[in-house]
Amino acid sequence: MMTDFRVTFFSALLLLITATLSAQIIDLSGMVKCKRGRPVIGASVSLASDGSVTAITDSSGGFQLKGELVAALRKRIPSSTPAIGFLNGRLRLVTTQPSPVSITVFSTSGRKIADQSIFIATTGTHLVTLPVENISAGYYLVRVEIAGTRLLSGYIPPKSGINSTSLKNQWTEQNAFTRTAATVAQIADDTIIVRAPGYEEGTFPITSYQKTDIAITLTPVSRLTAITRSCEGLMPPSVSGGQKGWGSRYWDCCKPHCSSPFNTKHLCANCDSSGFDEVPCYVKEGNEWSTWDKATESSCQGGIAYACYRHVPFAVCENLAYGYAAVPGSGESDLCGKCFQLDFDGGSSNNDVKAAHRMMKGKTMIVVASNIGHDVSGGQFDIMIPGGGLGAFRDGCKKQWGVDVDDQELVGNNLGGLISVCQSKHGWDADLEV
Repeated sequence: MMTDFRVTFFSALLLLITATLSAQIIDLSGMVKCKRGRPVIGASVSLASDGSVTAITDSSGGFQLKGELVAALRKRIPSSTPAIGFLNGRLRLVTTQPSPVSITVFSTSGRKIADQSIFIATTGTHLVTLPVENISAGYYLVRVEIAGTRLLSGYIPPKSGINSTSLKNQWTEQNAFTRTAATVAQIADDTIIVRAPGYEEGTFPITSYQKTDIAITLTPVSRLTAITRSCEGLMPPSVSGGQKGWGSRYWDCCKPHCSSPFNTKHLCANCDSSGFDEVPCYVKEGNEWSTWDKATESSCQGGIAYACYRHVPFAVCENLAYGYAAVPGSGESDLCGKCFQLDFDGGSSNNDVKAAHRMMKGKTMIVVASNIGHDVSGGQFDIMIPGGGLGAFRDGCKKQWGVDVDDQELVGNNLGGLISVCQSKHGWDADLEV
């Protein structure tokens, strides 16, 4: 009995040591930016091979992925799972069910080289010629998406003249792929995935789990893509106990009320005249006796603080959008930073229902209170929309945009903005496509 125990104990210990030695250390860092070069804050960064290795980008767009990936050195793929390998430069693909297949080839810098989509109608092993007739010598990454599974592998074209035996995935009798430890230390065959609201998913193939200065650029989701995308799995939970209300629109370029420390503890960002770069909401001043906070002065009072362009509303799918709004200036003392779910019923505040109102039925918008308006009535949400009307404060946009704020062709009506100008030209019941 003691012998069995010792054998079991030392077998388990050996297994533990082997697993420990096989762990791949992950130390990846870099920046995520938009196409304008601005940092993308709060983006989710993860590894395709292990969703538990994650990070969130900070205020500069920076991220660090740290951890261990035990399965990186030797990963056995059961025969019931789709699998890939290579044979004489052709992709060897094992399918377990009829399925569309998407194949993408990347360079090691993350640039997409080629892609193709095919449909495989039978199960079993298939040889697929990659769409890389004119590919140059070198090392590449191949991503295959099939039956809801994403598979990644390194690829070296046969004409490269490189001995790739130790680098390529090898097919075994057990329908599994293996690599040597020395090979994996050089080649990771993995992908960093970045997701952020308002942007297309970003990917960055990597060939090493130790890499710094990674630069990932995200592409904004086009308006057409967002408003036609299905909302399956994206809609917020249903709410009850709400009140009737209505929405209006404005954009006056002013520093938001909620960016002053005297008005709230939940500060909203304000920006410089570029609309992109933040400026402090307040500064510290003082004398030999005391110190105090001084709010950065609004552009609408001659100061340097403007509304930020990232407060523009955005749709995430056909029935859901997010944005910022001004709320009534009277009532609850501090509404700043509170979120409200607006469920549109297709009606109108004055019961004059138009086709555009009816189109909104069933759509939802979640807004953050970032401003107040003493002309905003109870139940009203004045949503921040560029071109929605300057309202009572016009100097901010005049200063920021350098335009004649009396020119309605440029800035629209004070109340109603560009849409009101369009409707007055073409008729309040004009075709929606005008």
